[in-house]
Amino acid sequence: MRLEGGWREWVVTGRTALTIGVYDGVHRAHQAILERTASYGLRTAVLTFAVHPASVLSPGHAPTPLMSLDDRVRFLEIYGADVVAPMPFDSQAATMLPEVFVEDVVVGVFNPGAVVVGSDFRFGSHASGSVEMLREFGEIHGFETAVVDDIVDEGVPIRSSVIRQRIRSGDVVGAAHLLGRPHMLSGTVVPGDGRGKQIGFPTANLADVDMVIPARGVYAVTASVNGSHYHGVANIGVRPTFGGHEETLEVHLFDTDSDLYGATMRVWFREYLRGEEKFPGVEALIAQITVDCDAARAALSHGADR
Repeated sequence: MRLEGGWREWVVTGRTALTIGVYDGVHRAHQAILERTASYGLRTAVLTFAVHPASVLSPGHAPTPLMSLDDRVRFLEIYGADVVAPMPFDSQAATMLPEVFVEDVVVGVFNPGAVVVGSDFRFGSHASGSVEMLREFGEIHGFETAVVDDIVDEGVPIRSSVIRQRIRSGDVVGAAHLLGRPHMLSGTVVPGDGRGKQIGFPTANLADVDMVIPARGVYAVTASVNGSHYHGVANIGVRPTFGGHEETLEVHLFDTDSDLYGATMRVWFREYLRGEEKFPGVEALIAQITVDCDAARAALSHGADR
């Protein structure tokens, strides 16, 4: 269940086990926190933020999201949340004193028997609230405070910032390992210049993509649109063979010629195939795209994405 509106409008009945955080990506470390939260046997509630706090505290320096808010809520529910509360983060939220945040929001809305957070958790005005302070508030208000230590995989901490770096470098397989699933982004299918169709490989051009985009190149992908799932290849770049300058994200789906304009498409990046190249002519480009499609078909596993 997703709570809408501001926190003053929220109503959550019964005792909960609550976890608090941005949860961008809902990666494996987040999943471990959710699992710990669910272990209390109470309703599992997640208090997240509709936008990253840095977008208010440091405009222009906020990290690019790994996923949209709608997808974040969806994946939090997939991984066990009974209640997801996206709290609007504005100037009022940014200046809320730690004790007010706990009394009015944490206790007042969620009535927690336990609050589960990561080891670097901070809260309240100027991030002045610490884990130790949360424990003290818990003793006052009657909830247990549990802290989940960093999850480290082969010496690499599982953090959203590390995953962003891997995606931007084109290491979508490494990012998927830390996420626990392939990186996914979504966008609206819009008309392109029609070049793909002219050479026998029609593409869906995606706009309104406000998530981390992988490095320029060609990828084996799976996609979902209008309730159907497809395999395909994605190209990210400026199409240098045609003298392009503006970066685009276009997806060629196998075995379909459906009209997708205006639809929302989700794309999962499975494997990096090659970097962006400029070819001497259209025939060389067509030959390479044929090779790319064969490589993608060989690389892709079967099964639907969530």
